Amino acid sequence: MDVEEKRFEAQPAIVIRTAARQQDMGPAMSELFPAVLAFVLQSAAEPAGPPFCRYLSMGGEEWEFECGMTVTEPVAGEGRVEATE
Repeated sequence: MDVEEKRFEAQPAIVIRTAARQQDMGPAMSELFPAVLAFVLQSAAEPAGPPFCRYLSMGGEEWEFECGMTVTEPVAGEGRVEATE
């Protein structure tokens, strides 16, 4: 399998960051993606692409990652929801 690197312009996004053991990541994502979408739909922005998962640290007992979605315009985060690019 060939790997191709792609670079994208920064886009506003909404994410929820968490950490979980590798075997618990699927259930965590199943909870986070609907929460991100619900937040985006209640905001002034609209989804600008598919949901994504960004791994921030891997290995060890817990992996840190964030589940998110790009949005059409910057939106302020609230609670565990963070604004990012």
